[in-house]
Amino acid sequence: MFYILIVPGTESVYPYTLTDLKRANPDVSFPYDMSNFDATPWDCYPVQDTTPPEAPNMIAVRIAPESVDGVWYEQWELQPAPPAPVPQSVSMRQARLALLQAGLLDQVDAAIAAIEDPTARREAEITWNYSTEVDRDDLLVAQLAATFGLTPTQVDDLFRQAATL
Repeated sequence: MFYILIVPGTESVYPYTLTDLKRANPDVSFPYDMSNFDATPWDCYPVQDTTPPEAPNMIAVRIAPESVDGVWYEQWELQPAPPAPVPQSVSMRQARLALLQAGLLDQVDAAIAAIEDPTARREAEITWNYSTEVDRDDLLVAQLAATFGLTPTQVDDLFRQAATL
């Protein structure tokens, strides 16, 4: 259970615990079992748990509690969920499917054919045609991203999408 510490003239402290209360008052002899302890003489009030709200692609973040008729209740705020981590590699099948969904797959062969240096072009062809995985930091990924005008964030999103396929 969390508590809120309300000291007049200062900003409230939340979340607050009975362990915090003990640390802040080292000269006080608190009982070992504090399950039914009344901390209100120290301006420390229990906060009633509430169920966090749920919504797709959102996370519930605990915010300052609210007092209703002298009882403190936990409050929540929905915030956008952070993006999934970017996978360091995906299978070539996943990469091709992600490029297909993004409308870029049919442009890959032309982009590779447009590489001026014959050795670099041949390396890109071998990588594209024979690799089983695609690494996020692969040179071919950087070359194709530049050719297609993709930002690093867009490439990260393609890798995230590919990982789900």
